[in-house]
Amino acid sequence: MKKIIASLAILTAVIIWAYLWKNASTLATIQQWDTVTIQYKATLPDWRIFANSKQETIIIGEDSVPWMDNILIGQQSGSIIQATISASEGYGKYYDPSKLQRMPIYTLTQAGITPEQGKFILLGGTRYYIQMVENDIVTLDTNPEHTRQDLTYTIQVVGWEKQ
Repeated sequence: MKKIIASLAILTAVIIWAYLWKNASTLATIQQWDTVTIQYKATLPDWRIFANSKQETIIIGEDSVPWMDNILIGQQSGSIIQATISASEGYGKYYDPSKLQRMPIYTLTQAGITPEQGKFILLGGTRYYIQMVENDIVTLDTNPEHTRQDLTYTIQVVGWEKQ
């Protein structure tokens, strides 16, 4: 009886080992310090493309984009991840309040523009965001759009190597 139990235990261990060995690549996931090759596309809320990368290689934990590291940990090669990143988490630190300009509404109406809060306008070849309209003053935001809007990233894990 002891020989049968020992034989079954050995057989079970061999079967489990064979299964794990065969499926090791599908069981492993990206972890801290792994080298990962990705491609990504970032879009603004109106689906205009903000960034479209070629393949690039990063090391998880060394990259200057912590939110991307957090998204990639636990993924596998071939994964496609879609994530919306808030403006403050993404590029919000590059938002510069000194790039707000105030001007009389009259200046815009003379140019044939009816100012509406939350709209974009083109003035002198520059795209402005109308942040506020109050009384007869308009506040225009000249910061790049990606610094004040949430961005949707589609990230594909092309490949990775364990560290």
